[in-house]
Amino acid sequence: MTTFRWKAIEEYSPFCQLLANHMWEQRPPLNPAQLSHLTGIDYSTIYRWFQQKASPDPVHLLRLAQCLPIPVQTLFVAAGYGLTTFPLFSLAEAWEYVINQVRNSQHVGSDAHDDVLVVLDLVREEDLGRRHCGDYAAQQDLRIAPIDESR
Repeated sequence: MTTFRWKAIEEYSPFCQLLANHMWEQRPPLNPAQLSHLTGIDYSTIYRWFQQKASPDPVHLLRLAQCLPIPVQTLFVAAGYGLTTFPLFSLAEAWEYVINQVRNSQHVGSDAHDDVLVVLDLVREEDLGRRHCGDYAAQQDLRIAPIDESR
């Protein structure tokens, strides 16, 4: 494994600045090898991002959004793939959007409205609980397709 040396934050791309800031805010701070272990993204891929020898592809951005508390929209825009005016939702953000739409809806009677919100909350918790990333190496039952690093 190549030894990693941090540079000044201004020397990184906007995407790497976002990622580095997140890593440094953790207690204790994460290093690239730990980020690799947490996300399942190969260390050499993360290393190339920080050396500006490669840009993250959308599959990696989605993996990061699943494993880190950084919105998918923020990751895609920082990597140069998205626009701030065109929302991209992570699964958790999509659930929040749907629940807020139902909560603000005037088309459902109040009793049915409350029942729908209870059911949505239960289904959301179950769905998000199944998809929690955590420590990638320890997740035997993670239902995410493996990343093909050979591309």
